[in-house]
Amino acid sequence: MTTPVVSRRPPQGWGFSELAEGMFKVVGFEPTGEEQARILRSTARFKVVSGGGRAGKSVGASKEFLQRWPDDQIQWPHDMLRYWLVGADYGKTAAEFGYIRDDLIRTGFRVDATKRIDPGSIEVRLKGAKDPFLLLETKSAKAPRTLAMFAPHGIIGCEASQVDLETYWRCSERLGEKRGWLYMSGTYERASRWYPGLVKAWAHGDAEKASFSLPSPTNFHLWPGGVNDPEILRMNGESSDEFFLERIMGIASPPKGLVFGEFRPDIHIREVEYKKGESVYLWEDPGYGSTSAHAVLAAHIRDGHVEVFDEIYERGIITEGIIQIAQGREWFKDVHYLVSDPHYKDA
Repeated sequence: MTTPVVSRRPPQGWGFSELAEGMFKVVGFEPTGEEQARILRSTARFKVVSGGGRAGKSVGASKEFLQRWPDDQIQWPHDMLRYWLVGADYGKTAAEFGYIRDDLIRTGFRVDATKRIDPGSIEVRLKGAKDPFLLLETKSAKAPRTLAMFAPHGIIGCEASQVDLETYWRCSERLGEKRGWLYMSGTYERASRWYPGLVKAWAHGDAEKASFSLPSPTNFHLWPGGVNDPEILRMNGESSDEFFLERIMGIASPPKGLVFGEFRPDIHIREVEYKKGESVYLWEDPGYGSTSAHAVLAAHIRDGHVEVFDEIYERGIITEGIIQIAQGREWFKDVHYLVSDPHYKDA
């Protein structure tokens, strides 16, 4: 069920830029394998990584930051550079925070880092300078208001598959002002469906977007035998195919009962509003019996796309009551079409 994984240093070296080579040498970094090096060599503005456990995702994210900020300084010479580490909660940012802090200290700058990460920050100054030229802050998806402050030059999504879709949208929006970069990495989580969709879409993206896979066996520091390493073979034999593919090989398993294989929440779910004067379509499911729910969806159809902007969902209310609720909505006067469950007469 596994495929061969390249996880050794190429004979010609890793092929990083001169700047990256210098920075990585200062901090003593060597990639976990060619797969991680390929991610770091990419010049895409937006990167998403699907990885296995202990594949080197957090280390890779910290090295992405290390090679990015000098370029940002050249592009924005009069700015104090701002960066965010974003996680589902503050705890998810701990690994990247520690790696970045230690790297910056090794580069010889004056580094002031908080001991806590909830929230946490790292300020970087030139020796003798009063004000920092670089500020990195931790952000939690549980505190969304903090994602509306300032415009960062770059964002790292930590265990990004555990972050909700709205947080991804917020981060994407905040990067617009500075044309900032985004780097997200994570191990697949069964509860997340937008992240695998993004990984798949960006695999065929444009020059600004790139998707990468980082399976656990590519980390030759931990598993020198690659996919044939005894520990990898043991985990393969002792776990389900689904678990091994997602948690070790970084390959998403399709959800059970999937109807629309190309449905992507990051594309297909958006805030839409009722537009006065436009035809409103109603789809109704009255349910069965007094205890089941009676549901009505209100939508516009624009350019062949269905845009659902409102829903009525009630239990224990007879049809006349649902009609009264609908009549009280602003959009009711524009209803021109109603589609109901064909078995409504049997309800």
